Amino acid sequence: MSSLQKLSDQVQETFSKSAANIFLYYDGEEQNKVIEEMKDIVEKNCFVNAKLTKANEVIERITELHSSDDNILKFKDILEEYKTEMVKIDPDVSRDINLVEFNRQVKDLLKDTENASDAQPLGDSDDDLQFTQDTVNVIDPFTKKRMTDPMKNKTCGHVYDRKSVNAMLKVNPRTRCPVVGCAHKEYISINNLESDIVLKTRLLKKTV
Repeated sequence: MSSLQKLSDQVQETFSKSAANIFLYYDGEEQNKVIEEMKDIVEKNCFVNAKLTKANEVIERITELHSSDDNILKFKDILEEYKTEMVKIDPDVSRDINLVEFNRQVKDLLKDTENASDAQPLGDSDDDLQFTQDTVNVIDPFTKKRMTDPMKNKTCGHVYDRKSVNAMLKVNPRTRCPVVGCAHKEYISINNLESDIVLKTRLLKKTV
């Protein structure tokens, strides 16, 4: 994974956590207003990332095309070509994976908030479960302790605590999902882990 991609993932993680905090500390019209502002920020960030990616592609293409030219004599032409290509870049980010994922997370948070009145909060011991439409397990399968920062495995859908799964992968990169009965036998990959902001919000509210 490139450093640029890592930075992009970190920024996206920050957006997800911000959305969770908005649902924690805002409600009603104020919540809707702040969420819409966040959506706009995420969309603009996706646009900038898409434009940077396209710009790098332009640079690589022009560099390869003129690699055998006399750079001093051709510099002005190359610069003009670059400017012309850059003006054409106007990416459509409506289907950008990060924007789509953020909107999905917001939708899940909103749905969870609407269903909250139907759920009765339990205590905060390690064995607690919250029953809503599904059974939500808050126990990390590695440490058998209550999670604080849940990460969902996009491959199988199971959830682990961030600290424990990162520690396990450092010790053994060939770690499989430890959940009993998990049908997926692939090794857990950091690239396939994402914050479960709905569960994290529930944990912070102590509704599970």
